[in-house]
Amino acid sequence: QQIGDLFVSFMNEGRLNTLGPDPLQAHLRAIDAVKTPSELAALLGRLATIGLPGAIDEQIDADAGDPTKVALYLSQGGLALPDRDYYLSSEPRFVELRAKYEDYLRTVFGLAWRANTRADAAAVLALETALARAQWTRVETRDAVKTYNRYPVTRLVREMPGFDWMAWARPQKLDGTAEWVIQEPSFFAAFARMVRSTPLAAWKAWAMAQLIT
Repeated sequence: QQIGDLFVSFMNEGRLNTLGPDPLQAHLRAIDAVKTPSELAALLGRLATIGLPGAIDEQIDADAGDPTKVALYLSQGGLALPDRDYYLSSEPRFVELRAKYEDYLRTVFGLAWRANTRADAAAVLALETALARAQWTRVETRDAVKTYNRYPVTRLVREMPGFDWMAWARPQKLDGTAEWVIQEPSFFAAFARMVRSTPLAAWKAWAMAQLIT
């Protein structure tokens, strides 16, 4: 019954169009209320609990170093387009796709009643392009040895400052005394630096885009 009800509600386009962005307003207000990088980290942790991974994809899997145990794997994320090349390539088809993506962002920000859709869309594209530059290539991410990096959380906090890792972890009830497997350490270090160096307004627009789309 619950599955059927969910499907029927999903297919009820008339009601969805009537509701508009109203069901998202509580989350949009929470994003708008962010004032500090630590609050941003806590927000991203809360959004992860409803299925929005942000820049950090998480997976529980067998520990490659000890298959009798499980481990939390963290991998690079944050992009709406399929791959880093969509942001970085100068090929005409990718240039065109980026323009269409920015148009799409302006449309969805407008549907969410954002005041400056052009600025929000440009900020999101610029931020995701910076994340793409920091990401590893697909070939690199397939290297099982290179992507197995066990980090005690205390080491992560010490070596990758800028992002409040514990504020992000608490809403998800992640163990701050554990070790996590960081698959692309240089990406996470770059992401942590970007949290401090990129205006909060850009991060907030990006978080809203993740929520809306």
